[in-house]
Amino acid sequence: DGSVLKRLVGLLLGNPTDKVPQCCVLSIPSIQSYASALYLGGHWAITAGHAVTLEVPYQISLPVESVTDVTHANSFDARKTLEPSSDLALLQLSGVPPVAGIPLATNAELTQAGSVQLCGFGSNDCENESLAGFRRLSDPYPIMPNPRALGFNIDPATQFVVQNVPGAPLVCDSDSGGGAIIPTAEGGFKLAGIITDQLVRPDNGSPLGVVCVRLSAFTGWIENVTGQRNVFEPSTFH
Repeated sequence: DGSVLKRLVGLLLGNPTDKVPQCCVLSIPSIQSYASALYLGGHWAITAGHAVTLEVPYQISLPVESVTDVTHANSFDARKTLEPSSDLALLQLSGVPPVAGIPLATNAELTQAGSVQLCGFGSNDCENESLAGFRRLSDPYPIMPNPRALGFNIDPATQFVVQNVPGAPLVCDSDSGGGAIIPTAEGGFKLAGIITDQLVRPDNGSPLGVVCVRLSAFTGWIENVTGQRNVFEPSTFH
């Protein structure tokens, strides 16, 4: 059932005209459940591993610029490969036409940026979950400097936490597998992380931050599975 998707963060909206065309809908048609994914290019997308734990058919709808496009977008069958030590999954897509993908950000680029913007498909209305709440690119969120100091079991080598800011994000479904994005000087984006979970205050459950898998720690796995190299450069995947 839909419980395979963890309840994660909704996103604070930035400029409503901003969008990341590589952010796409991951759907489980048999149970009408949804998550998010990022299109890397060629035949490949990446998402949160917990979003694809069921042994059922998955589909990617791509590209999606507004919720209206979801019902009209081309959908492609997706075959998953799980990364065994993290909450990551690569999706191999069938029959995708040439569409520009998103390159990965290096660890140095993430450190230098100090903040990320988020993209995903969580609903604006947590009580009425649906794709009608499609969210475009969020405002920038700072990277939490030391989440382990707060007592959370976060591995800084393979994870980072995006800190909540005033006007904290809502807690909603379907942002699982969404992206932590760094804008580039050329007007594009690089993908630094995949949204997997949230940190909450143990006393009242209020959100403290968004947990992301640090993709620069898994480039070897990504290259081995996809057969691609130079994943930090645009148009690598084919």
